[in-house]
Amino acid sequence: MRLILATLLLWCSSAMASTSPLLSLFEDGQHLTPTAAISDVEAKHLGEIIEFIADINDDKLLYQFTVADPQSHTLYKLKLDGSDGKVLDKTAHTLTNDAPQLALALKLRQHQQSFSTLTQLALGNTSGYLQQAELDQDLGISYLELKVLDEHGSHKLAFDIEHQRQLPLLKWD
Repeated sequence: MRLILATLLLWCSSAMASTSPLLSLFEDGQHLTPTAAISDVEAKHLGEIIEFIADINDDKLLYQFTVADPQSHTLYKLKLDGSDGKVLDKTAHTLTNDAPQLALALKLRQHQQSFSTLTQLALGNTSGYLQQAELDQDLGISYLELKVLDEHGSHKLAFDIEHQRQLPLLKWD
């Protein structure tokens, strides 16, 4: 009886993880993949992507970006349609010289990196789709924190920008 219950529980949990609405949209072939959306935004040369989020709103796949332009000291917030990459919303804000977003964008340029290259390095051989990624700096370490979605659910990774290596994730209660 225990074996039957354990098998049923395992089957149900794997079925629920594989039917994630976001994962289904990533895999349906009718939507831009996260990496394609990131490449499209980088090609527009607005600045350096410092944050990416994939989300569903009203059954539509949306990609949200935060882009910092160190030259114009501007922070752009973009919302793209996940099916065709069309920009649905764009706002711009002026950054001060000491804005952390500006420092992160400059760090990318200093290391001659792009957001897409960093995400590829951080993901390595990890299977799944990028659900969220954000550049951050803490305790003197500049890193990329990623959330990856696959058939088993989502998990987080952290990648050190300067030393080009995975970082352990700390967990708090």
